[in-house]
Amino acid sequence: MAIYHSGIKINNLYHNGKKINKFFHNGKCIYTSIVVGESLYDGVPSHGIMLYGDYPIYTKSSNPLCIQGDSINLKAPLSSCPNGIKIHFSTSSYYYNGLLDYSQCQIPDISIPKGSSSGSSTVLSNNASPSNSYITAGINGTTLSFSASNNIYSYDGTVIYTHNDYPSELLAVTSITAY
Repeated sequence: MAIYHSGIKINNLYHNGKKINKFFHNGKCIYTSIVVGESLYDGVPSHGIMLYGDYPIYTKSSNPLCIQGDSINLKAPLSSCPNGIKIHFSTSSYYYNGLLDYSQCQIPDISIPKGSSSGSSTVLSNNASPSNSYITAGINGTTLSFSASNNIYSYDGTVIYTHNDYPSELLAVTSITAY
């Protein structure tokens, strides 16, 4: 949403010489200024976040951070970003308990440009081949959701492989930024 004054679009708001990044009306944010490279999700630990989808979290890890479900809430919608959203992944994948599984993952960044609602990338991991394995991210408002598939199965969240009905390999998101 843009803010206009006397028919002229205001690109930046200032108060007492300081830039205002958010503007509220009746308790609702109606303007946010997001810059290229700005994080859209605060609190990503150094090893990233893993989303377990419908699987229970057996052992909680804080680094990588374990999150129940397949989605997270961003601090701003796609429309507030200059060009879109970029999602970066770790070169490591992890077991359900947060212990290292594989340290040579190759997952190109997912970009979701303005005007789009999703993006995907190939996955090379311990149990996934880039010829038929993908991770997809979709955005709806400020909700960013993930799903992944290897050559046989599809999963919610960042689960890429299961064994005996529990997630045995999860991918980790290390940053979500505006571009």
